[in-house]
Amino acid sequence: MRYLIIISLLILTSCVHYRPWTKTEKVMLAGSWLAAGADYYTSERALDDPGNHEMNPLIDKHPTDFELATYMLTSQIGITILAHCFPKWRSWLLGGKAAINTGCAIHNSKLD
Repeated sequence: MRYLIIISLLILTSCVHYRPWTKTEKVMLAGSWLAAGADYYTSERALDDPGNHEMNPLIDKHPTDFELATYMLTSQIGITILAHCFPKWRSWLLGGKAAINTGCAIHNSKLD
């Protein structure tokens, strides 16, 4: 995890096309992080039922809580870095990630 943070900081400080974040983009970033948190919470609760499994092909069907948290955190940090480095795509990246995580959280809450 320490290496992920170091690599993230190196990437963030080396972006060539830096543009300050607008207030709207900061709100979208917060919403994206909240949606990812909701997705993690509902996924973790749904996976406590032995009949449910994770549908994401990038992780195991029955991940541990640590594996699930690591995946969610890594994917959210990755989107944040991409949004920082590509300001033209910030709203699409953050809005898309928030929409996907919100949809997954709603689906997961129906399984619980």
